[in-house]
Amino acid sequence: QNQLLSLFDEGDSVLFKWNNDKQWSVNSVSASVSKLLGYGQKDFINHEIGYASCIHEDDIYRVRKEVSDAGKILDSDFFKHQPYRVITKNKDIRWVLDYTIIVRDNKNSIKEYIGHVSDITDLRKNEEQILKSEKLASMGEMIQNIAHQWRQPLSLISTAISGIQLKREYGISNTKDEDNTISVVLETFENLTITINNLGDFSQKTVDSSEFIVQEQIDKL
Repeated sequence: QNQLLSLFDEGDSVLFKWNNDKQWSVNSVSASVSKLLGYGQKDFINHEIGYASCIHEDDIYRVRKEVSDAGKILDSDFFKHQPYRVITKNKDIRWVLDYTIIVRDNKNSIKEYIGHVSDITDLRKNEEQILKSEKLASMGEMIQNIAHQWRQPLSLISTAISGIQLKREYGISNTKDEDNTISVVLETFENLTITINNLGDFSQKTVDSSEFIVQEQIDKL
């Protein structure tokens, strides 16, 4: 055990041995824990703090459930947590990846856990930056699509208005022609409005289910 712990003392990952109790009190932990959580080995070994109290309050329920579910599988002795957050001594939030071994006694009851915890905070930040970049790229593509859909109708409106002005300048305008042109402009404007509304409906997030007619959606498309 001491040899194993020494392998982690200088690294970025932390090796824990937790008791099977509510606080997940610590039997032993590598010295590298101070890099991750800011607490020293003695803080945990003297039970001044339990590992459970270091887990973010929004993640603790899920982490406990993952431990409980894994423990119910009698032939299971290893499981991997989904990434979760921990709170350091300085109240900083860090993301970790946790691989845990289940140690059972002769009666197959869980005695303790041995966990390998790695800091993946920088990786999560990079993932968030990539997602932001992808969102910006998607937004740019959507704007290009809107511009493409609007270019021809706007050109039609501009041409129609210019036609009225030109006819007035040459004194050949009449009410019937102007009324027809206004109707075309209003119809085109309505189509532009429908385009924006359809794009808004498409991008709107909703969790509500509702009935709809498939043919109507095809016609809109």
